[in-house]
Amino acid sequence: MAAIIDDLRRIEKLQAGPVFQVPPGMFEIQQATLHFAKPQNEQPIGEFIKSIFLSESMESNNVSGWIELQDKWNLIRNGIILGQELLYLKFRTPESDHPVDFTDTPLVIYKIEDMRELQTSSGSPSQTTLTYKLHVCTPEKIRNDRIRISETMQGTSSDLVTHILEKHLKTHKNLDIEQTDELRHHVMPNIHPFEAISRHLTSSAQGVSKSTGYGGGGGGGSRSNSVFRGNKVTDFYFYETTKGYRFKSLQGLFDPDMMFTIGSTPSTPGYLGQMTTSVEHEYMTPADTLTHTNVGGWGMRHIRHSGATKSFNITESNYHRSLENLRYAYVSETPVYSIDDKPDPNIKGEPSRISDYPQSRIIFDSASPKQNSNIIKSNDMISYPWSVPGPDRSLQRIMQTEHLMNYQLLTVRLHGISGLEAGMVLYLNLPDIGEGSGYLGGGEAWEDRLSNLWVIRSLSHNIITQANQPVYYMDITLSNLMRYTLMPLPKHDGTGSMRYKLVGGT
Repeated sequence: MAAIIDDLRRIEKLQAGPVFQVPPGMFEIQQATLHFAKPQNEQPIGEFIKSIFLSESMESNNVSGWIELQDKWNLIRNGIILGQELLYLKFRTPESDHPVDFTDTPLVIYKIEDMRELQTSSGSPSQTTLTYKLHVCTPEKIRNDRIRISETMQGTSSDLVTHILEKHLKTHKNLDIEQTDELRHHVMPNIHPFEAISRHLTSSAQGVSKSTGYGGGGGGGSRSNSVFRGNKVTDFYFYETTKGYRFKSLQGLFDPDMMFTIGSTPSTPGYLGQMTTSVEHEYMTPADTLTHTNVGGWGMRHIRHSGATKSFNITESNYHRSLENLRYAYVSETPVYSIDDKPDPNIKGEPSRISDYPQSRIIFDSASPKQNSNIIKSNDMISYPWSVPGPDRSLQRIMQTEHLMNYQLLTVRLHGISGLEAGMVLYLNLPDIGEGSGYLGGGEAWEDRLSNLWVIRSLSHNIITQANQPVYYMDITLSNLMRYTLMPLPKHDGTGSMRYKLVGGT
C-alpha cells in the first residue's frame, strides 16, 4: 500500500517543472488490441475506445466489465468481431508504476451489446461510425464454467485453493494466498472449481491471527490483529483483482499507512492531496441493526444432529462476549427495550442486550462423528484424524464477516489510481460536521468513530468522456473495520421510556 503513495509522490515531483503536467483524472492507454486466433490477426482499437468499465469485488471470483467503442471501420459487419475474441488491455494513471495490465493474460470478450449508429448533432443516425459495447471477463471465469472437479482432496484450505487455481484453472496470475492451519478432507462432488473453493474451502477455512505493529488507536505497540477473542480467524474471502487472485482473511487485511480525505478539500496540497481526496461520497449504510439481527450477526444458534448417537449438540454465539475489546463494538451493551417493563434476563441474570438473543437465527444440520484416514495422500505422512468442522465455526464466520464487511458502508468516487485493488485498507479522514464533531469547552465532545480503517470491498475503474474530455475515476465501496477506536460505546441501565411517567409514575 505504501508503494502507491510513494508512486503518487514521485509523479507529483515530476510536475515541478513547467513541461510535465498531469492533472488528476488523466489516464494513459498503453495497449488495446483485439486478438483473433492467430498472431497476425490482431487489430489495435485504442483510437476507437470511448469508455472503459472494469469491476472487481471481494465477493466476486472474477474481474469483469466492458469497453465501449466508436468504430469507424465497422469491424462487426466485416466479420472480425464475433464476441469470442481476446482483449489485450493495459492502462494506468500517467507515469504510474502500478498499471491495470491484461497483456500477459488477456480478457475474454463474451458479448456484444448496445450496437447502434452514432447520432449526429441533428439526431439522425450517422453513416460513418458504429457504437457498441464489448463485454469482457477474465479467462479463468470462462474455463470455470466449462469444467468440473470430481476429486478427493486433503490438506489445508490455502493449499487446496492454490491446487485448484494452478491445476484445474491453469492460471498463471499472481496468487496471494494466506496460509490456514486446519487439515481437511474434502470430496469435490462434480462441481465447478470456483464453487469448490467457495462452498468447501472458503466457508470452512481457519487461520491464526498474527501480531501487527499497529496498536489500534490506543497506546500503540504490537498486538494481535484479531477483533474477536481467541487467535482463530474464520473470515476468509476468495476474490480476483486486476493484480491477481486473493485468498485472505478480513482480519489479516491490515495496512493503515494510506490516508484518504473524504470531502472536497485535500488534507495536503498538490497532486498527492488531490488524488487522495474524494470527488464525492455517499453514506450507504451508517447502521442497520435489524438486518444483522436476522442474519445472526449479534447472536445465533447452531443445532447439530449426530447420526451415530442420535443426540443434538447446541452451540450459541454472542457478539459482545466474542469481541477482543468492547471498543470495537458497533452496538452498546445497553439492555434492549422491554415492552412490558420486565426485561428478559440473560444467562447471567442481567437484562438482555442485543447480543443475548441466540434464537434470532437458527442453523440446523446433521453430521456423523466418524473420522476418515489420517494418512495424507500427498506425502504419506500421518497426521491427526480428519474431522468435520465444529458448529462454532459457522457461527464465528457469520459474526466476523458481518462485523467487518457489512455493517457500515460508504461509497466514494476518487480520481483514477490504477494501483488500487479490492481488499486494500484505507484510513479515512471524514469531514467534521456540526459542533459535536469538534471541541466544546476545550475538550473533545465525542469520539469520531467513522474516521477509521475501512477495507475496499469493491471498486470499478471508469474511463468516460465528460464535456468532450475523457476522464479516469474510480467508484469504491468501503466497509468500516472499526479498528481505530479509543473507547467503548456508553452503556446505560436500560433503554429510556416515557411509559412509566405516562401511567402515573413519578
